Amino acid sequence: MSIDLNLLDLGFAQLRAQDSGARLLQALTRPGCAYVVVPDGPTAQASAWLLARSALIDELLERSDIERSDRDRWAGMLARRPQLLPYVMAHSWFDGPALAVLDIDLERGPVLAPAMLSRVEHRLGEWLHRAPAVPMVQGRSVPPEAWPPLSVIADGPEVVGVFDERALGNEQWRGAELAGAEAPAPFIAHPRITARAPPRIDELLHFTVGLSDRPDAEADLQQRIRIDDPQPGDRLTVHVSAEGAVVQEPTLFQLALDLAAEQAFTAKPLPGAARVVLCAQYMFRGRLLGSIAKTLVVHAVDVAVPGPQPAAEPVRPLADAAAVGAVDIRLFVTRQDSESIVWEAHEASSGRHWGPLPVYLPHAQVFAKRLADLRRVHGDTGPGAHAELVSIGRDIAELVPQTILHELIVPALANGGTPSVQILTNEPFVPWELARLPAAQAGRDAHAFLGACARISRWWTQASSSGPPSQVCITHLSAVAASAYSLGSNRETLTFAIAERDAMRTVWQAMPIEAVKADVDAWLDRTPHRAGHLAHIALHGYSDAQAEQQGLVLGDGAVLTPARLAGEWYAGEVPRFDMVFLNACQVGTGAERLGRMAGFPAALVRGGVSAFVAPLWEVQDQVALEVSREFYRHTLADGVEVGEALRRMREATVAGGSITPLAYLYYGHPGLQLSRAP
Repeated sequence: MSIDLNLLDLGFAQLRAQDSGARLLQALTRPGCAYVVVPDGPTAQASAWLLARSALIDELLERSDIERSDRDRWAGMLARRPQLLPYVMAHSWFDGPALAVLDIDLERGPVLAPAMLSRVEHRLGEWLHRAPAVPMVQGRSVPPEAWPPLSVIADGPEVVGVFDERALGNEQWRGAELAGAEAPAPFIAHPRITARAPPRIDELLHFTVGLSDRPDAEADLQQRIRIDDPQPGDRLTVHVSAEGAVVQEPTLFQLALDLAAEQAFTAKPLPGAARVVLCAQYMFRGRLLGSIAKTLVVHAVDVAVPGPQPAAEPVRPLADAAAVGAVDIRLFVTRQDSESIVWEAHEASSGRHWGPLPVYLPHAQVFAKRLADLRRVHGDTGPGAHAELVSIGRDIAELVPQTILHELIVPALANGGTPSVQILTNEPFVPWELARLPAAQAGRDAHAFLGACARISRWWTQASSSGPPSQVCITHLSAVAASAYSLGSNRETLTFAIAERDAMRTVWQAMPIEAVKADVDAWLDRTPHRAGHLAHIALHGYSDAQAEQQGLVLGDGAVLTPARLAGEWYAGEVPRFDMVFLNACQVGTGAERLGRMAGFPAALVRGGVSAFVAPLWEVQDQVALEVSREFYRHTLADGVEVGEALRRMREATVAGGSITPLAYLYYGHPGLQLSRAP
């Protein structure tokens, strides 16, 4: 007998009775987590503690001075923005009931002082142990009509969901009516871009963006979209951009969940453009579900439009809305031509959209060159290194449109706010995370880099067809390092990289891999691929944006290239790696080849990774070891989101200290949470 998942709430986190209040708070402030389940002993036992976030919100509002007529608005706001819960808990439990005056502060997203946060976590741990115990039912052996009205449903040792009969809205579902009931059909569609005619020089390009029941064999990238719980009136939010052309506004529109729905657009090819790449990104309830990119060759004369082509195989997998968490701010940074980029921004909470806003940027590779030379010229510590990085950061900040900066980013950072920011870009060279903000803009007491204020990540719009997931379960870890570098390699042995590999083995039970060609080849060619595989690699690396070269140097002098590490393009099978942490110099820098993204970031994203972390410049070995230890302590041990873990490490850097923690760039979802399989 199978378990009917349509009857379950899948938004839950499973904790242990001995977990701290901090771990509980992290779960409750995670978007989409409606329940916390704590099995009473092993999961095979017959009961579990069940903490509902809605019950906690009700208790907090009941203790406050909020008018009853206004509590629904507050409850809705806290359900949408659970990161505000710690602040409400502090005021409800310790500062008295005066919540009514906090609207402005709450909307800006305040941060609690460490001492108060500790008090909240302690009280929350006590609150958990007052949560009701509910039955735990084996869903495969007990039919749904026999499930208790409020219960936790398990499949063997694994909790699969929470059953709450009140949420079904139907008191007559049990018995025969349940057996005859049909689950609501999911909405499944392919993104679609259709050009009325091929683009011509000096003429407008007319095209439509919509949905289709079949894939487009001419698309560069495409992925089916799946929405399991479509509701009447639901719409997709679609953002349209172009490389080699200017799309006439508006570039953001709402699209009904209807295969016949579409929106017409007009674009002007840029002078001298040999091709136009049209892109559309599809978002649902703040989640990036899929996108399509399509390249059109610009012609000087009329040519016939090719007829329908057979679907390309294999079809890429479905993008599941439940697997992609919402993001507070999305920044679209599109390389339009060789001399300019175009900025757009979207705020999820308000639905506001900024742009398109063009910015002159002719030689972006200069940033990669300056960062590559950073440590060689200025060292890793001292005022010189910090001053040069600040100078680069100020240059980057000047490329952020002032409208987006002052109307969107500055308000989000006010009072120490840490919004989640996702940069969707086809521009590989500029690390926007290093934009240097004055104290008044950063919402801090001192100047700061954007990546030290926001939980920030990036994703390449032309290297993957959908947004990265916000949850990844790590089932297997590998740690790669060279025990020694041969004379022919012309490299020094990295003592602290060996310590990294040893630490990954002893602390996280990673499989150690010796970085010589034979061992690495055997490791990469192992089949079948392991789902949930995290690869941590600590080696010498190099990157030359001008020469389009990037690689990892193995102990025997062999070079591991991006394509060899990443493997084939991801087409729905289990990827070689779900996450890669390259603790190797300069390999976080993107590259461009034949007009396309290149280097390790592009290769790994195309290869199906959900997350990729690597430094932009030559890092200091011992500090790099500490960065990796802190990263895994935050993410695997404490359950901190990857974007927040990197933000904390950047924030902890001080002027004159090591600049290595600021070197790391992250491709993935800013709210990604890593979990470990038992």
